[in-house]
Amino acid sequence: MQPENSLPYVRPIDAMREIGGEDARSPERRIQADGLIDILGSIHRILALVDDRVLASDLRTDRLFLVQDEDGSIQLPRIGRLQDMIDAGSASHVPDPVMATSSTTTMGVVISMLDAANIANGEKAIWIYLAAHWTPDLEAAFGKPDEPWKIRRWRTALRRAVRQRDESDRAALDRR
Repeated sequence: MQPENSLPYVRPIDAMREIGGEDARSPERRIQADGLIDILGSIHRILALVDDRVLASDLRTDRLFLVQDEDGSIQLPRIGRLQDMIDAGSASHVPDPVMATSSTTTMGVVISMLDAANIANGEKAIWIYLAAHWTPDLEAAFGKPDEPWKIRRWRTALRRAVRQRDESDRAALDRR
């Protein structure tokens, strides 16, 4: 027990253990720090467990989730109350989202590979190179590459932009 005038002890996320009642082993009753939880339609990240309370922040607004306590004061919710909300269906655990790669990221990887291998900008050359070098690991990480015509168009546009930037840099140096 802590003295009344001391601050509550905050357990750090990396040292957190699962906290709950007698049936805390069931997945729907576990509340863990750094987990995601949907509370009344808003996704919250559980930042820490403070004594017997849950410190959770809304992912969109960064506001803390607060509830009215039994004595009428506004407080962090107790672990038991959040578990009751989960049981009642007004809150639920949310799996961590898998970060999907964008098509721009995939295109950047493809262009970097082609440039590093010094592949010509023809559609047939691009297709042959990707057929031989786009491995299942790359496909799992980045998805399928775009069509060769689209890759060729992007490479041409990037080269043109670099050339224009270089020309404007040279013109700026000449003015000095």
